[in-house]
Amino acid sequence: TVGTIAADRGYVALEPIIGVFINTLALRCKPNGGIKFQDLLASVRKTVMEAFKNQSYPIEKLLRNWPSWSSAGNPGRNLPFETLFIMQNMDIGGFGTGDGAERVRWNLEQFDVKLADMDFTLEATETGPVIDFVLEYDAGLFERARMVKFAGYFIRVMEKVVRFPGIVLGEIDIVSDEEKWQLLEEFNDTCREFPLDKTFHRLFEEQAGRFPDRTA
Repeated sequence: TVGTIAADRGYVALEPIIGVFINTLALRCKPNGGIKFQDLLASVRKTVMEAFKNQSYPIEKLLRNWPSWSSAGNPGRNLPFETLFIMQNMDIGGFGTGDGAERVRWNLEQFDVKLADMDFTLEATETGPVIDFVLEYDAGLFERARMVKFAGYFIRVMEKVVRFPGIVLGEIDIVSDEEKWQLLEEFNDTCREFPLDKTFHRLFEEQAGRFPDRTA
């Protein structure tokens, strides 16, 4: 289950009102390796469209009526998901009020609060033909190197499905050639010389005798 944000301004009367009306939606997707990406995309699109039809339904009320989930049984979690995807596809470059010399204009300033609301958040901002991504994660759970590697996996998946939208999910290779060599060759390079006149348990006993204080 992945969460996303809805503006929740489905009523015309709400458009001129200043305030935050956003609501959080829970999107459940069940991919498997045997389906094609384009079929998964169609399924996710249907799920998203159905969710946005009901975007005004408070998620707090949904959780109260969700018997299989409760915050008491999930300490530290207020929502039934810890992964959030945000799509920004509207002009947020700036806005202003007034006319002529009295016109006042505001521009949005991006800043890093260094605080992750979720375990994992991916935000996409559409600017003309370009989509910029920002990856936010809980540093207490993930190391930067791991997230950099994950970003590389994501890019490889996007490159593959853009070129071959009919590809089966199980055929998408997210690992680079360098990492594949490391997994198959470097990490498996365990060949070592050992005496042929001694049994394994005898070698084990000798090692334990040399280093009795070490963890087995």
